[in-house]
Amino acid sequence: MKLRSFLHRQPSRTGSDPIGHDGFIVQQAYAFARSPVAQARVQKQLELQPALQTVLPATSPELRVYSAAAVTAGICEEVQYRGYLLWYFQSLVPGAAAIAAAILAFGVAHSYQGVRGIVATGMAGALAMAVYLLTESLVAPMLLHVTLDFVNGLTPYRVRARPAFTKAPPRR
Repeated sequence: MKLRSFLHRQPSRTGSDPIGHDGFIVQQAYAFARSPVAQARVQKQLELQPALQTVLPATSPELRVYSAAAVTAGICEEVQYRGYLLWYFQSLVPGAAAIAAAILAFGVAHSYQGVRGIVATGMAGALAMAVYLLTESLVAPMLLHVTLDFVNGLTPYRVRARPAFTKAPPRR
């Protein structure tokens, strides 16, 4: 399989515009990161799970490193799980079983996040798989994955930068 066809198969059935859809996803993620309701929920989670504060960005330099990691994970994990692993499983088992196996593998690979993390990551993996199958391109799920990872760092960063967050002030 050629790299170009592996990364971006031309939509044949859907005629969809993955870049237009990704622009919408990015816009919604940005709105979520700025939402006071979303920030209040994140603040509560940070207070209930102080260990999260050690892995999420609190300073601008940490946010830059986190953002780079989000881009790397978004690209590499999509190639690995929606690209290669799905292709490999399809060589072993029928289509639906291969899809389920790739989604399950993605969730289990995030077992360091605990059972809730496996389930949540598995659901995100299922969404990315659906986007991949609908667009027949890895570009759209890559952008979705990068955006989700980035928002998962940006929102806590913004919450911790607010004066109302007093449990653990941002590290400077």
